[in-house]
Amino acid sequence: MAKQKKNKKNKNHSRSSITPFLEEKDKFLATIQDQLSKQDVKSEGEAQAFLNQFIGRSMENVTAEFDTLDHTEADLAEDLLNQAFEATTIAKKRKLAKQAIETCKTCYQAYDFLASTYSQPAKAREVFLQGINIGYEQFANEINNVPEGENSWLWGHIEARPFLLMLEGKAIYMRENGHIDEAIETYYEILELNHNDNQGVREPLLAALIATDDILGAKEIVSRYPDDSSLGVMIAGVTVTILEELTQIDEEKIHKLEDDINNDNTITVTKMLPKSMKALKQLTERNLFLPLFISRLEVYSLPEPHGSIYKGASEAVMAAQLFAAPWMKLGLPLALLSVTSWEAPKKITPEDQQWLDMMKEEIQNNPFKID
Repeated sequence: MAKQKKNKKNKNHSRSSITPFLEEKDKFLATIQDQLSKQDVKSEGEAQAFLNQFIGRSMENVTAEFDTLDHTEADLAEDLLNQAFEATTIAKKRKLAKQAIETCKTCYQAYDFLASTYSQPAKAREVFLQGINIGYEQFANEINNVPEGENSWLWGHIEARPFLLMLEGKAIYMRENGHIDEAIETYYEILELNHNDNQGVREPLLAALIATDDILGAKEIVSRYPDDSSLGVMIAGVTVTILEELTQIDEEKIHKLEDDINNDNTITVTKMLPKSMKALKQLTERNLFLPLFISRLEVYSLPEPHGSIYKGASEAVMAAQLFAAPWMKLGLPLALLSVTSWEAPKKITPEDQQWLDMMKEEIQNNPFKID
């Protein structure tokens, strides 16, 4: 698989100037909320009268006068972590992240951030394990006393969410650094703690299972979420359908199938693999942009979308960045896709066009050859 390039486009050039403003805004809003909670207001009019005193005043002026908030260990650790984000050297980032952990051992984002600064998985694993042990100790009661029928018990405890997100950070780190089996193990661990998968880890887990030829594992995960129409889960389901149907064909027919695919003989291919072709048709109808992205390794050079639009190009990019490599490894899903009747999207939004233009540029600059 081609290595993903670090994309230099779409950098947040003004992050260093925006972050202090956001921090000041958060401090201002927290101060107002704190002051309002101390007032004995009995009506909306009284609350408005209290708030009127802040009109026309700067955030700095207000926080300087009214900042009487209690700064907990968690607050201090968060301040240190924010400094670590903005530090310009790895050594400084690590020092501040370690100070955040020393200040508040349950600052799980600090473990995630500190681990991300190491290129050696063994060192990162050591950091993650430290945070994981703290988390299991902190939330032992919640983990061991799940009410019957409750599938999002731990996620329902807001204070436990940073712990679950740190576990996800570990899975992502291990996946991106070639330890895919450990990533799979961690994804399963998250699903054990958060059965409803409010974090959405089932999609990268499915991609990892398919990449490691664990089709039975992928089938089991898909079956856990029968009502899930997300694109990644649909891709995994289609993959399982194709590979299962293929096992029912003898070797002689497989050779004929390969010839029919190469000759774009859609009718014959559909007769041989009816379930697979039907599933692929449903998949392309679900997102018409998907074939444009999942068939090219250049998709890994695109920035990761920050959120996605249903049936939009951003959704296709996000799914393709998970499943393009596994599909290319398997070969057949992409081959079948090439003979599936599919029409390019007729309605393209400016956001869709932006992704299409970026993809076109990547193909022109770094054309990967796909046999």
